[in-house]
Amino acid sequence: MWLFEILLIMIFCGYYWKPAELAFTDASIKRNNSGGHQLIDAVFNNKEFNARNGTKVRFASAGFKSPPFSTKVIFPDTQSQRRSFVAPTCSHPYFCEDVSSYPYEHVRSILNEHKELDIFFNVDEEPIENRIFSREDNFLCPSIQRMIFPQLLLNKDNQWKYVVNQGSEYRQGIRIETCLQDNQKCSLVEVPLLYTTICKQKFTYRKMLSLTGEGEPEGDIFVLPTACCCSYTKNVNF
Repeated sequence: MWLFEILLIMIFCGYYWKPAELAFTDASIKRNNSGGHQLIDAVFNNKEFNARNGTKVRFASAGFKSPPFSTKVIFPDTQSQRRSFVAPTCSHPYFCEDVSSYPYEHVRSILNEHKELDIFFNVDEEPIENRIFSREDNFLCPSIQRMIFPQLLLNKDNQWKYVVNQGSEYRQGIRIETCLQDNQKCSLVEVPLLYTTICKQKFTYRKMLSLTGEGEPEGDIFVLPTACCCSYTKNVNF
């Protein structure tokens, strides 16, 4: 009896499952240009089989290429949020202390993140002439000494840059001396006609904490006026 039931099951399965429609032939495999093999399903490509079984299958075409994978995330506002930190030209020939475009918030965030930059902050001693005033002192070239806290300075490459100076904690105080009569004749002295005197501004280099054009902190070398001297030259007409 059980043999008869097995025979009926085999006949029933053989009727609904047609191995010929599922078999793959040599035509089902074709070699692509890269040397690999691409399997083409004969069943899903058979229109009669699909129509009878209601099968709907979509395959990418042979020329389909997936987009290249990238781990870089690009935000729409990235470009628009970029800011230039190229300093404007200062109206003063050597420095500017109060700059309307000074990036206070950006500098504050840098200082909060990089505590190692605190080594730059210092204030020079006040000029002794301001503490001990003498009316009897006279100089060949009049000058003025003062303490400045510049936010714009000219570096050794003749480029204006933002210098970190804000608040009472983050200050770089520099003592300077500027000529009151730069490139003019020295006073209180008479020299032979063979010579000509002139007052000249003298400068020195000073390393200070500043910002690059991209807003990064860096130590740079700046030119600062430090003295006013009387110099003489020999006239070429004699």
